[in-house]
Amino acid sequence: MIGLSGTAGQVLMNRVMASNDAFRTLGADGCVQGLQLDKAGRAASMHYIQVFLAFIFGMVLFHEPPHPVAVTGAVIIVCSAGAMAALKARRSRAASSTPSVRTTP
Repeated sequence: MIGLSGTAGQVLMNRVMASNDAFRTLGADGCVQGLQLDKAGRAASMHYIQVFLAFIFGMVLFHEPPHPVAVTGAVIIVCSAGAMAALKARRSRAASSTPSVRTTP
């Protein structure tokens, strides 16, 4: 670490690593809970949003200049996820508005 050496630097690094592990565990638990609450196909497709968020966080937190290929990929990911969500919502609305026909023998 810059400006910290010896024990103080090691203690700070250990705390940073422990907090990183804690947040990764919480994130994984959140993903598992999301998969339990919704259909697996729709919930799993939302994992692609993580790539988009990593792109945004890289620009905001680390001041990384956006590469044109990364911007194109982010746009494709967001548009695809939005289209999938819209199609699923339209299908579920159509299925719920269609009356079911029961036939009795």
